[in-house]
Amino acid sequence: MRKAEITRGTSETEVVIKINLDGTGKTSFATGLPFLEHMLDQIGRHGMIDLDIKAKGDLHIDDHHTIEDIGITLGEAFNKAVGDKKGIRRYGHSYVPLDEAISRVVLDFSGRPGLFMNVKFAKDTVGNMEVGMFEHFFQSFSNHAFVTLHIDNLSGDNTHHQIETIFKAFGRSLRMALELDKRSEGTIPSTKGSLYPHKKLFYENNLHSVSKALKKVSPSDQILVTSKKSEIENSDKIVLPGVGAIKDCMEALSNNNLDQVVLRNMAEKPTLAICVGMQMLLESSEENNGINGFNLLEGKVRRISSTSTVKVPHMGWNQVLQKSDHYLWTDIPNNSFFYFVHGYACDSSVDAIGTTCHGSEFISALAKKNIFAVQFHPEKSQKVGLQFYKNFISWKGN
Repeated sequence: MRKAEITRGTSETEVVIKINLDGTGKTSFATGLPFLEHMLDQIGRHGMIDLDIKAKGDLHIDDHHTIEDIGITLGEAFNKAVGDKKGIRRYGHSYVPLDEAISRVVLDFSGRPGLFMNVKFAKDTVGNMEVGMFEHFFQSFSNHAFVTLHIDNLSGDNTHHQIETIFKAFGRSLRMALELDKRSEGTIPSTKGSLYPHKKLFYENNLHSVSKALKKVSPSDQILVTSKKSEIENSDKIVLPGVGAIKDCMEALSNNNLDQVVLRNMAEKPTLAICVGMQMLLESSEENNGINGFNLLEGKVRRISSTSTVKVPHMGWNQVLQKSDHYLWTDIPNNSFFYFVHGYACDSSVDAIGTTCHGSEFISALAKKNIFAVQFHPEKSQKVGLQFYKNFISWKGN
């Protein structure tokens, strides 16, 4: 039987989830969030998956941490229960209507996490819950189940109906993807012979997502993902999103003879560095047994300390305290939530303009002249992330 039990405990939540992928759709919930439980029930009933979910969270503050951690834990449970993925169909898809609303969900147990969600809700809330929290939920699930997940609401005027069709389609897609195919019994549905989770993607910044977010806030501008010197030289602005470990990023620039052209253009043009891209601009990093950065910003990168209540990598939504005013903070409320994926962080810098706490305080934003660098991922941070990119597009630099 493909079963799993996962317990997740932090200073904010305690979550225990039991699942049986070969169940009958029997569900039991105790989360303190009735509407979320109604949606989770759709996963079980339409996915024919037994779900037992118990969660205690800081609901006296809001539902943010509880929903996110349920998504994380549920993803971990699916990843454990599916095992080596031998014999599964791997892919699942479903269209589900409910009166005027219809949604489509397509997913792949690929080992490569990624959420691509195209939904415009009719209202910002349903009951007492912000509908934006559902993207948090699916992002957390995708990252920890190592699933590529596409969610599209094709029509709908009733927010409840929109959300319900999404969860029903999600459940039915899971059922299709996880069904055991007798014709491929004992084999892994991949020409590579493996669908092992790519854990390094915890640290990756999806170039496609960055490009897509920038195009969304500035459709008239040409947004290029490039490694061509001529295109870098002719650009008006520079975005440096790090991918993978810092050593790989530094070596990739050097091996392609791009380090000097990137440095020269960053010195002259408005520049945004994201995640590992930010860490590359600092003095040095402890990652990869120690490596020097470009030394454009003050600060050193150290590994985040793991404890019983502090998980590493730091992955999920967290608040950013704005230490001082800056154009890129325009129309972004102080202490807004942004999305993080990292195991290393800068612990101090005179260039700090934003900080975040994960066990202890670290620098989540740096600014110096024409450079703004962030540890979080704006492209995964919904409305505030899009506003941040919008500000960057119109920023002239200092």
